[in-house]
Amino acid sequence: MDRRQLAQKWLNRTLTRSAVRTGAMLIVVAALSCSAPAMTHAQAAEFDLHAAIAAAQPGSTILVPAGVYAGPIEITKPIVLEGEGMPVIQGAGDSDVVVIDADDVTVRGFVVSGSGTSLDAEHAGITATGKRITLENNRVEDALFGIYLHNAPDSVIRGNEIDGKALDISRRGDGLKIWYSANALIENNHVHDSRDSVIWFSPGTTVRGNLMEHNRYGLHFMSTDDHLIEDNVLRHNSVGIYLMYGDNYRLVRKPALR
Repeated sequence: MDRRQLAQKWLNRTLTRSAVRTGAMLIVVAALSCSAPAMTHAQAAEFDLHAAIAAAQPGSTILVPAGVYAGPIEITKPIVLEGEGMPVIQGAGDSDVVVIDADDVTVRGFVVSGSGTSLDAEHAGITATGKRITLENNRVEDALFGIYLHNAPDSVIRGNEIDGKALDISRRGDGLKIWYSANALIENNHVHDSRDSVIWFSPGTTVRGNLMEHNRYGLHFMSTDDHLIEDNVLRHNSVGIYLMYGDNYRLVRKPALR
């Protein structure tokens, strides 16, 4: 075999080995892609929040990059919507901004702003119907009603800041409204410059570690039983706590009233 034939044989062997390695890498990448949990993640410039929610499978997590996204948005399936760098969902000022109508939904790490102003329609920053809703570490601002749970038992509202609209107090909505939502956990929230934080017909709710200030009523319970109220700070409100038509309220480490 002459030198030219030896060189060609060596080149063919090298190319074959390279192709095998490349094919193996492609197979591994494809396998990893198929086995990875459902998650949507993209740069803000190319990210379509509405399309991502529509395309998500139940149980998926959608990671939303920082940016400003037009509301309203509607969630009708069990998903986790998680913001990176506090992205803003901006309402148009004429409706709810985030609407949840499903069980097992989590919304975490967003600024939600710009609800409508209708008290009759109860326009809210976030309004939710469904079991086991989690709303965590959000900032709700310029909202008539901040967070409104209705028929949402076993839900968690934790670590949110809620700032009402700049309206006369008679025109404001409630910073928190918990309506027919038993066994909720309301924990470590800061609600200010709204009307009330009201818990109606929602037995078994725990209200713990919240700061309520510059509202009408710091906490307002009505027609509901079996509540644990502990370690809250209620200051600069017209009324600290208003308890109406209920039994078995437990105030542990009495609230700081100022």
